[in-house]
Amino acid sequence: LGGVVLLYLSNALSASAGLGGGSLNVPIYINVFGFSYHDATILSLCALMGNYLFQVLINLEKPHPTARSPSTGRRMSLISWETVLVLSPSEWGGANLGVIFSESVPSTLLYL
Repeated sequence: LGGVVLLYLSNALSASAGLGGGSLNVPIYINVFGFSYHDATILSLCALMGNYLFQVLINLEKPHPTARSPSTGRRMSLISWETVLVLSPSEWGGANLGVIFSESVPSTLLYL
């Protein structure tokens, strides 16, 4: 029960600060629940995916408080979709490289 409360608090802190919680969740999964590094990473990603989706749904229709479109003069979206389109391919590429790296390196090296 203490581990679940710790995970809840770390996810709440991460969500309120706008950060990913992987650096907090993975050690909790390993040290409190006894999962392996690979299992803890997957569980952390699954938990964070729910948080990310919920944050997008919350902010999807919210307008930016000050930014206006130069062409129409309407308030712009709170989510900068141009930034999402620019950053997403590099994030996907980095994730794929990380998977390849983690499969080709001994697990003891991943703990560093």
